[in-house]
Amino acid sequence: PAEMAVEIMLRASRDVIELDVCDRGCGVPPEDYSSEIEAPELDQLRSVLDGAGGSISVVSCERGSTFKLILPAVAVAERAA
Repeated sequence: PAEMAVEIMLRASRDVIELDVCDRGCGVPPEDYSSEIEAPELDQLRSVLDGAGGSISVVSCERGSTFKLILPAVAVAERAA
């Protein structure tokens, strides 16, 4: 069903790789952003991104949330080598 769909977008530039994961669920209220990002299941991802100079953030609206992962392109190239 459309309300269960997840959209994944990848953008890359010379300096940054951005990955957006969007759902069309009930959304996350702004007052819960920090607790949502700090959920236990995301701790490992945050640790990896922080170690590589990246970040994770969330933007939510009435119908869904977008989790944005940003990683320096240099970190990706170094891991691939």
